[in-house]
Amino acid sequence: MTAQAAANQPGRASPAVRKCCRSGGNGSPLGLDHTVTVGIISAIERPMQIGDREYPNLLQTDAAINRGNSGGPLINLKGDVIGMNTAVSQSSQGIGFAISADVLRDTLSRLLNIRI
Repeated sequence: MTAQAAANQPGRASPAVRKCCRSGGNGSPLGLDHTVTVGIISAIERPMQIGDREYPNLLQTDAAINRGNSGGPLINLKGDVIGMNTAVSQSSQGIGFAISADVLRDTLSRLLNIRI
């Protein structure tokens, strides 16, 4: 899929984000400032329901996402933001989820009625 084709499919991750791509989370879990974790992208476009919200296209990572990392950036090894850490599986360890940066960009653009 080309980048242009992906841009025409709102809610999907960029083709630059692939499974097995190294990733890292950044945040302040438990008040521990400037914490960085590493992992891989385990899945892309993973549908999840969290509470009463549906997320059709989350990135799944094994980078540790803890309280304080949620809302922080999920980055690749080049330092590019590829997502926003969103949730962690409570029933298991090492399964975290992030909203793709492309989904965030599309959503912000629609909400603000501008092109980002």
